[in-house]
Amino acid sequence: MENVLKRDRKRTYAKQEDDHDEKGVLLKRFAHQVAGRNPMYCIDSTTICKPLNPREAQFYNSRGFVKRLEKFAPRFRGRLVARVNDQGQILAISNDNAPSLSCHRLPLKHRVRHKSDNSTSDGDSSEGDENDNTLSANSWSERIHKEKRCLSHRKFEVILLENVTANCQKPVVLDVKVGTRLWYPLDTEKKISNHVIKAKNTTTESLGLRLHGLQIYHPEEDKFEHWDKHWGRSLSSASFEKAVFTFIDSSHPRLRYPIASALHQHLVLLRRCVESLESYRFPGCSLLLIFDGAAWERLDECNVDEDKVEELTRWLRMDNLVSIKMVDFAKATYSGFLHDKIHVGPDQGYLYGLNNLLNIIQTYLDSTTHSNQKF
Repeated sequence: MENVLKRDRKRTYAKQEDDHDEKGVLLKRFAHQVAGRNPMYCIDSTTICKPLNPREAQFYNSRGFVKRLEKFAPRFRGRLVARVNDQGQILAISNDNAPSLSCHRLPLKHRVRHKSDNSTSDGDSSEGDENDNTLSANSWSERIHKEKRCLSHRKFEVILLENVTANCQKPVVLDVKVGTRLWYPLDTEKKISNHVIKAKNTTTESLGLRLHGLQIYHPEEDKFEHWDKHWGRSLSSASFEKAVFTFIDSSHPRLRYPIASALHQHLVLLRRCVESLESYRFPGCSLLLIFDGAAWERLDECNVDEDKVEELTRWLRMDNLVSIKMVDFAKATYSGFLHDKIHVGPDQGYLYGLNNLLNIIQTYLDSTTHSNQKF
């Protein structure tokens, strides 16, 4: 089965004749990508696409992607072929085995916006526009799109996933690698050795957590600030905790406690889910912690008593202004998946990291009393 995946992967990037008559949807850069090696794109405001990893697509489509796990992951919306045109732009095109693009049909001609107050979570620039200076794109997104790792061929496959930041006007995102083991048996010896060394020299070994990317929003300047995985590798256990505090503290002062409380509630539910998943392992999976940096300005849209912490917390959760999502399932497995090794019990390394993250947020809650919130 693994040989089949390798052949699938080769076909994914195989050169094909360019068809100038093919029509498609212009893909835009996903401006709020905070980590990852390959660039991600927006096909519309609620759907992103990333270069296909056949094993990840198989996991999303397998019987093992149970309902319990679906609540904590982006919705999988299929596969498409993307084509690079003569202008260097990327188009998503339909094929016989892909979902219809009719619901995503957008004009190919686009306007690039430069004012950050017009930005939304889908980004606002297209691939190939080297003069884009929008403030909505963080430094990692810009870097990864300039490298264009997946564009060595004119056509390549992508998977479609729910844009988990779509409901946020100003997405604040913390990307954390969770678990004490980031490799899986089919990795090369060199890759396994590198992962073991990274784990030992970073907070992966001590906490079961490693910061992979962080984006916060500064409302007073209307701009985003980003820290990447290289900075994350330099953190100690104490400075990792401070980074999580910085993430929460970037919100409006009166929402800090409710946001931390909502995150804690989500994480408790995720822990319960992982504990119930017999034989599942999640090496290399990231956990995204997300909230809307403009949430306070959205209070006027609803009937919420801003002086009641419980109401604010419930509103943030119910309106999806605070969420957590597991992503990057390329190495995830369970007994029977692609004839992988059989494991017994839940993923204890992942649970170790989750428990430490819960403890960090609980420490924040304990140190941030209601009186600190200036209600």
